[in-house]
Amino acid sequence: MLPLINFQLCYSEALFSISIWFTSNRFRLRILVDLSKIDLTTTVLGFKISMPIMMDPTAMQKMAHPEGELDTARAASAAGTIMV
Repeated sequence: MLPLINFQLCYSEALFSISIWFTSNRFRLRILVDLSKIDLTTTVLGFKISMPIMMDPTAMQKMAHPEGELDTARAASAAGTIMV
C-alpha cells in the first residue's frame, strides 16, 4: 500500500497540473456534429495506436505496486496505445 505522504504528494501534484490546464484551455462546444464515425487511430514512433493518448513512466511506481512500470506497459498495450 502506498504510504499516505506519497499519496498526498502525487495527488496534490496531479490536481495542480489539472487546474493549470483548465485555466489555460477552453472547451469549444460543437453542436450537431456527427460522432458516429470518428477514428482516433494514429501513428507514433512507427507504432499504430488506437487513440492519441500515451503513457509514460513516473517516479516511484513500484511503491504503489510491485510490478511498477511493467504493469503500466501491459495496461497501455491492452488499451491499444504505447508507453513511451
